[in-house]
Amino acid sequence: MRPQFCGLRVPARPAETVPSARRPRGDLLIRRAELSDFPALADLYLAVRRSTFAWLPASLFQREDFFRDTQGECVWVAVHDRRIIGFASVYLESAFLHSLYIAEDAQGSGIGSSLLDHVIHTTPGRVTLKCLTFNRAAQAFYAARGWSVIGSGESAHGPYLTFEAPI
Repeated sequence: MRPQFCGLRVPARPAETVPSARRPRGDLLIRRAELSDFPALADLYLAVRRSTFAWLPASLFQREDFFRDTQGECVWVAVHDRRIIGFASVYLESAFLHSLYIAEDAQGSGIGSSLLDHVIHTTPGRVTLKCLTFNRAAQAFYAARGWSVIGSGESAHGPYLTFEAPI
């Protein structure tokens, strides 16, 4: 039995031949995550969270968080030169973008926008997300791409805004 991701069975053929894989910019490949990707994804998740959420103690974040935080979600990876440089995880049942993380050395290169576009176009329903209010860079990123604030709340890591994707 093959594992399931994104509500679909992981194919036995290479990602380049998978219909849902696409190359939106040059040699960037966006495809569904495979089990073999998870160690690299966990490392990326840990590194970016520790640097981005500087107002929280770095020790709060652990490598194992990735496996817990993405359980039951559709995980898309962005690959460039055979290296995973970003990912997005989506809870499909509610069209909720739970995570969008880009390697620090690839930030500002359009990878986040490509992943975000991919999520919007492959997720049924209107995509929403939560963004911590202390994460001003992420708020600016979503606002610049037409996302609207539709609510707010409080989480264990601080207050957040709820955004909705543009139509």
